[in-house]
Amino acid sequence: MSTPASPNPSAYEKKATVGALVLLFQSGLAQLATLLGNLALARLLRPVDFGIFVMVQFTAGLFSLLGDIGLGPALIQKESAPTACQTSTAFFGQLGVASLVVALVWFSSPWLPSLWPEFPSQGPWILRALALAYFFNSLRSIPIALLERELRFVPIALIDSVDSIVFNGSAVFFAWLGFGPWALAAGTLIQSLSSLILALLFRPLKPFWKFDLDAWKSLLSFGVAHQLRVIVVFLTRSAVPLIGGTLFGAQAVGFINWALENGLFVLTFVNLLGRIVFPLLSRLQAETNHFRSALEQFLRVALSLGFGVGSVFVGLAEDITRIVFSDQWLPATSLFAVYAGGITLGLLPNVLIPVLYAVGKPHLALRFQVINGVLVWLLTAVGSLTIGMFGFALGHVVAMTAGSLLLWKASRPFFHLNGAPSLLRFYAGPLGAGIFVCFMNQTLLAPWVKDPLTLGTAVIASICAYLGALRILDPSAFYALVKQIRGSKGPNHSY
Repeated sequence: MSTPASPNPSAYEKKATVGALVLLFQSGLAQLATLLGNLALARLLRPVDFGIFVMVQFTAGLFSLLGDIGLGPALIQKESAPTACQTSTAFFGQLGVASLVVALVWFSSPWLPSLWPEFPSQGPWILRALALAYFFNSLRSIPIALLERELRFVPIALIDSVDSIVFNGSAVFFAWLGFGPWALAAGTLIQSLSSLILALLFRPLKPFWKFDLDAWKSLLSFGVAHQLRVIVVFLTRSAVPLIGGTLFGAQAVGFINWALENGLFVLTFVNLLGRIVFPLLSRLQAETNHFRSALEQFLRVALSLGFGVGSVFVGLAEDITRIVFSDQWLPATSLFAVYAGGITLGLLPNVLIPVLYAVGKPHLALRFQVINGVLVWLLTAVGSLTIGMFGFALGHVVAMTAGSLLLWKASRPFFHLNGAPSLLRFYAGPLGAGIFVCFMNQTLLAPWVKDPLTLGTAVIASICAYLGALRILDPSAFYALVKQIRGSKGPNHSY
């Protein structure tokens, strides 16, 4: 790997530490807005409304994948700052492709209701609204990528916070007015437009009318591999509307998607840290010692956070469902518990893929995603045909866990970790602490939880118990987590 012109690892790490704290705080605000929004939407909308929206959203996502060619990540990964020519080429290239995709969606949408028997009559117009949202998000990707590359996470945090508030506020308002699945579409459209405006205010672009073919090819060499992985991720997730929608109907899709989306909350802080680690490690590619130190810190903190959240969700799944989301979602409680537990065990790719991107190995991430996608489709189909919706969720999480182990084995040689502790050493403490908390929740706390106050108390008790168990089982992980929260330096470099 080439050496940056003026490497300054300490300055990068300081920016990243501040960024981690800012994004952690922002994530708390965003998750609060999301929690309140989900609570309101779960009471105002029916499971079938969510199922219909997922079906339309899947179709919109399929089109949008054609127009996203990974230019943002390609700008972030470059060791040297992108030139004005490269930035202009990326912007106008993205604008042209996005315009073509929107036109394609607009004129082809009337033929799409034949995809599902239950596809709603208003589906084509919802799809067109989501296409416009995609267009705004596509233009937003370039200024956001430049902010991330510059490790300017304070404006990113503000944009993300506004995103959550605007989407949930708009969706709840239109749901209250009785718009059904249109409420979710309206929230998505309003959020994407406001996000674009904020991104351009914080990182103005001054592109000039030039499209450089060499710059385009250079960006695409990384971006296409990234986007192919995103496409495979999308196709993997499409098992929910396609297999679930075909075998079980729209309401079942609503249940499965609700359980999956809430289970994915386990990855909130892991993905947030990955967002910081990608640009940081991209800057530290040639600094082996700093690179290794930051990566080991990332592994410890990410696994500690993931297992902490996952143990609370698994242990209190029924109480969270009943008290927070209402009784109409109780049929999906077992799905929720399975997804929360399985996503926790299989969270490693969310840790490793940003690192693979940082060292310029997007093709390895792509190969992993293809294997994982095949496993997901195969195991969810087998599970669905044998034990129904529960089998779908079980097959999904088994595939995730198996894929995690495969990715670790394949990617470890690229991470300068030959002398580092084994994967079991990173997992043992968080896993043991998580099992302890799950057992405590099921045997002691869950029977006692009756209302929001007792649920909140149980969650706080679970977090305290997890931290105490982690301190005993893996002091290194515990202190890495404490240092990250405090933003202080220790023996390991903080990211």
